[in-house]
Amino acid sequence: MGEAAPLASVIALDRHEGNRVELRGWVYKTRAKGKLCFLHVRDGTGIVQTILAKGNVPDEAFDHAGKAAIESSIVVRGLVKKDARAPGGFELDLDHAEIVSPATAEYPIAHQEEQGTDHLLSIRHLWLRSKKQHAIMRVRNEVEKAIRDFYYERGFVLVDAPIFTPNACEGTTTLFEVKYFDEFAYLTQSGQLYMEAAAMAHGNVYCFGPVFRAERSKTRRHLTEFWMVEPEMAYASLDDVMRLAEDFVSYVVQRALERCQRELKDLERDTKPLESMKTPFPRISYDDAVKLLNEKGHKFEWGGDLGSPDETEISKSFDRPVMIHRYPAQVKAFYMRTDPASPKHALCVDVIAPEGVGEIIGGGERAIDLAFLEKKIEEEKLPRKAFEWYLDLRRFGSVPHAGFGLGLERTVQWISLQQRLSLSDEQLAAVLKEVVEVGSLDELDRMEASEIIDDLMRRAEEAGVDTSPQAGTATEKQVKFMKSLKRRAKLDDAAFEKIVEETAGVKKLEDVGKREASALIDKLLALSGGTPSKPPGERGAPPSRAPAPRSAPPARSKAPAPKRPAADAGAAPDERPPDRPDEGPADEDEDLPF
Repeated sequence: MGEAAPLASVIALDRHEGNRVELRGWVYKTRAKGKLCFLHVRDGTGIVQTILAKGNVPDEAFDHAGKAAIESSIVVRGLVKKDARAPGGFELDLDHAEIVSPATAEYPIAHQEEQGTDHLLSIRHLWLRSKKQHAIMRVRNEVEKAIRDFYYERGFVLVDAPIFTPNACEGTTTLFEVKYFDEFAYLTQSGQLYMEAAAMAHGNVYCFGPVFRAERSKTRRHLTEFWMVEPEMAYASLDDVMRLAEDFVSYVVQRALERCQRELKDLERDTKPLESMKTPFPRISYDDAVKLLNEKGHKFEWGGDLGSPDETEISKSFDRPVMIHRYPAQVKAFYMRTDPASPKHALCVDVIAPEGVGEIIGGGERAIDLAFLEKKIEEEKLPRKAFEWYLDLRRFGSVPHAGFGLGLERTVQWISLQQRLSLSDEQLAAVLKEVVEVGSLDELDRMEASEIIDDLMRRAEEAGVDTSPQAGTATEKQVKFMKSLKRRAKLDDAAFEKIVEETAGVKKLEDVGKREASALIDKLLALSGGTPSKPPGERGAPPSRAPAPRSAPPARSKAPAPKRPAADAGAAPDERPPDRPDEGPADEDEDLPF
């Protein structure tokens, strides 16, 4: 066996060209060809191809290496050679290969012909090792570091907000209740209110940590647990918030582009939209946004909160994030300051990312008038006692102050642009069944239903499926996609073609009448293995469902949309892990899936 060599990492092999090194890692894939064995080894920093020739090591070691199962741990030593054909541009000519711990079972990811989301989530402890998940975590790591550097460089003080909160700020429907000794507490939705107190002590502060939302949402835009960064500034206005927000987003994106080139390449991210992003970001009022939507044929009534489809439609008119400011005060939280020039508007802003990602930031000015807040707390029927400390901030030296919240997960999703995954086929069938069990489309969360339909169309289009009535011969990619559906959702090709036919002209439930939408859902449900709903007029009462403020339907009627929770909720991230499960297995000489 080869003599000892300096320990190296895959990511730094360029520093060792022409020298022997030792790598410690895991077998990513193997291929034996006569007297040669090709081992792809990953060490946590990257993947490198190694070549083991029979005769360079004892026969027993050669045989063990050639038969090494995927994810067996291994130590190799060899000469670093530059080769433009090799992954990463370098390969190792081995003279030593030692299996440290052989994998004792078939690896449940690499040997699966198709990878369903439910399957991957059930083994997420192993899915973390896959190439794309690995890249996403590296991007997330850099984004987190950039966030902390941005605020440190600007003199902001990090103040850690508590995870347990003693009161249910705006009701308990979206808070997790926890037994706290002899009473109850709640997992926090936001650190904002605490940051307002800290800003009165330090000037400019921020918190960065986990927050929780008890929402049973099926959309790809919601999580029950995610991380949020929330800066707060004393003596600050809405304009100050918008300037900070655009500088902040630009800084984070540029850092990722600069330091995550390898990972973004692995994720197949087209970085041109990110590279062309410049400040200042375009700014439009909520009133102008409503006008823009209606001019584009996207019907929307003034007074409601913008939903996911609305944000996506607005973002199509801009080549970078757009700031929408001054929403109706009726859809904002009690603490939001109203515009002195127009009291029906709140001094707030949402930052909408392009490419269909949606809102990544929500924030604004905080109300500073004690009487105003006391009145709002009474109107909202909030527990006055729980907010006495918050009112103290207005009793003792209140000043104009403002801030916002940014969701880490959705920001990472945007930078890596992995939002295309939403529902697996099994989950789709379950969601459709739940939709009709609601009993009435009036009770249906339109945003959720719209995303279900959008998801079907998106996945068909991504698979190269011809949705026209005169579809030609199926492509190899389409056949592969059909096999995936058949395997995971028990749908044959004909059933999928019917689904495509039914959804080809309907991308949003808002585009059809209730009766037509109900019939469409029934057909999709029947094809997906569910039970058709009752005919209109025979539906039972809808089951009780807890309100979900962030997934509330955008207002398409005179009734205003529900108000947001206590947090600046622009931070709600994706529900599904950002990857694409419908990629098939790699051929022998290709990279492994995911």
